[in-house]
Amino acid sequence: MSRLPFGFTTGSGLLYKHTHEERCMKRLIHGSLGTARPTLSSAGRASRPGEPGKGDKRSMSAKSVYRHMIRVPYAHVDQMRFVYYANYLVYFEMARTGMLRESGTPYSALEEKGVLLPVMVAHCDYRQPARYEDLLAIDVDFPAFKGVRFRLNYLVWRVESGTDPQPAEEELLVAGYTEHVCMSPDGKVLRPDPAFKQLVRH
Repeated sequence: MSRLPFGFTTGSGLLYKHTHEERCMKRLIHGSLGTARPTLSSAGRASRPGEPGKGDKRSMSAKSVYRHMIRVPYAHVDQMRFVYYANYLVYFEMARTGMLRESGTPYSALEEKGVLLPVMVAHCDYRQPARYEDLLAIDVDFPAFKGVRFRLNYLVWRVESGTDPQPAEEELLVAGYTEHVCMSPDGKVLRPDPAFKQLVRH
C-alpha cells in the first residue's frame, strides 16, 4: 500500500478519479454545519439540499459551514499548470483540522487524549482545475451519523483567480468526502469523541 501526503493512503478504501474534464456530478454534497463561523454571502444563489445549484453555485448554507481559505502556491501545481489532484486531499485535511481548531478542540489536543483520526475512505469528484495563485475556499459539512464511523463533506470553490481577482461568482471545482473513525494509539476503535458530536449539523 503506497503513501500519500499527510497520512492518506491508496488502496481499496481510497476512491478518487484522475480527471479534470468537465462532467456532470451524480450529486452535490449537501447539508449544513451549525457551529461554524459565517462565510461569504451567497444570498439568492443556494439551491435546496441535495440538488445542484444553477451554474454550480454554492449549494451549502453560507451561514452554517466552516470555510477554510487557501491561496494556491506554485509548489502545488503540476506540469499542466493545474493543482495536482492528490493535493485536494491535503486541502481537505487542512480544512477539517481548521474546523476542529475553530471549534476549540485542535487535533493536537485529541492526540494528547489518545484519540487518533484515521481516514477510512476518501473520495473526490473533479469538475474544474485550480491554478497557481487561485484563492480557494474549502467548505466543510459534518452531517449526522450513527455508530462509530462518521463522514465529512467538502466543496472546493474558486473565490479569486490568479488573473481575475474579482470573478463574477464563485466556481465549484471539486466535491468530495472523507470517512473516519476515532482510534486509540494501539489500533482500538473508540466511540466518537464529544468534540465531533458538537460539530454535527442540526
